[in-house]
Amino acid sequence: MNLWREVTTHQPCVNLSVQIGLEVVVLCCAIKPLCAWNAEDCATTSRERCGGQGYLSVNRFGELIGFAHAGMTAEGDNRVLMQKVAKELLGMLSWPAIQARLAAADAAVPALAAGNLAALVAGSSLPAGNAIAAGAVGGVGLGGVGSSVGLSGGLLGTAGVAAAAGQLSGLSLEVLRKLIQVREARQLRQLSTVMRQASAAGGFFDAWMKQNSDLVQATAQAYAEREV
Repeated sequence: MNLWREVTTHQPCVNLSVQIGLEVVVLCCAIKPLCAWNAEDCATTSRERCGGQGYLSVNRFGELIGFAHAGMTAEGDNRVLMQKVAKELLGMLSWPAIQARLAAADAAVPALAAGNLAALVAGSSLPAGNAIAAGAVGGVGLGGVGSSVGLSGGLLGTAGVAAAAGQLSGLSLEVLRKLIQVREARQLRQLSTVMRQASAAGGFFDAWMKQNSDLVQATAQAYAEREV
């Protein structure tokens, strides 16, 4: 919404480029599911933390959970919206901005693979003191962080995890941002390759809707999580 406001402040809507219009649509389709899922997760977790007392109507957890589930379906089912996000991203792959983002993710891979997290922070625009403790990302070690972005045992590998484990006490926001960027780039490229092959073989629909449905959803969610 901030992007839309900034764009329309300086020019009439009729003069907006196709790319800007499409980008706004993709952002809306990506952020709405995250908001609904987060609302449901927060309400459910809060109810569980309260034990049996959480079932009392005075807490209004039931209302929150109900509204969250309604939001997951109303104004576009979340999973359908994520499919649209993934579809549009494949069409946007040739955009210079997307190519630049993928290139930036590729540039971070060597440092991540070597567990050299300090190298990523050195090139960051964030202040050096902008770091968070490992507990702030769920109380997990680097393996857990890597797992959450689909990298543990893959990109970092055993050596990378071991080399970076000692740096977790001051895990920088920049490192987390790079991890999320790399995850998005890898999944987007993987989805592009798979669907290109499926299209050439004449089986695009089955590949998209059945065989690679999880990859489609993961790619869209990786994009959405990087954006927010």
